[in-house]
Amino acid sequence: MAEPLPTEDVAQLAALHARCFPKPWSENDLRAMLAVPGTVALMIPGAAMCIARAVEGEGEIMTIGVVPGQREKGLGKTLLAAALSALEEMGASETFLEVGVENHAAERLYRGAGFEQVGYRADYYAREGGRREDARVMRRKYYKK
Repeated sequence: MAEPLPTEDVAQLAALHARCFPKPWSENDLRAMLAVPGTVALMIPGAAMCIARAVEGEGEIMTIGVVPGQREKGLGKTLLAAALSALEEMGASETFLEVGVENHAAERLYRGAGFEQVGYRADYYAREGGRREDARVMRRKYYKK
């Protein structure tokens, strides 16, 4: 099980999330998420972050982001691989995530990691100007060797 991040690391995680997303999660929201058993946070300081969790054999990528200017360098792929490995070590036999239908780069990343679409959520994400965006629900199964 992951240890709670020191306060300064949660602040850094919140700052990274704010640089990655137009509607960021607060430091308090992140602290509450990280207090849930089975939750892990991964960071590449100043560049990228990921939060994932495993519960009763099921993993979830809750958020993953790379700051503008650091994208297209493989950081998302590195974090995703580390998160999937951590989730598998925590007993996940499959991992789920949601991705906006307009986020083609992220969808390519997830498909490249073995995720497949298994569902659809209409109006899932709130976007700027009151606009809503649908999301694909994707799953990756772990195949034990």
